Amino acid sequence: MSCRASDYITLGGYQKLRLGLGQRWEQREQVAKHLSAAADEGDRSENAEYIYRKKQIREIDRRIRYLQR
Repeated sequence: MSCRASDYITLGGYQKLRLGLGQRWEQREQVAKHLSAAADEGDRSENAEYIYRKKQIREIDRRIRYLQR
C-alpha cells in the first residue's frame, strides 16, 4: 500500500472553505459591476479595464469551481 494523504477535512477546515466560497461570490459580484461599467465605455478590444476585469472574473470562477468540489 502506498502512503497517501487523507481525503477528509476537519470541521474547522470545512467552515474555512465555506467562508472562502462566500467571499469569492461577494468578490465576483463586485468585479461584475466594475466589468459592466468598463463594458459601457465603448471599444472593448482596447479597454484595459475591461480586459483586466474579464481576467479577474475567470480567476474567481476557477476558484469557485475548485471550492465547490
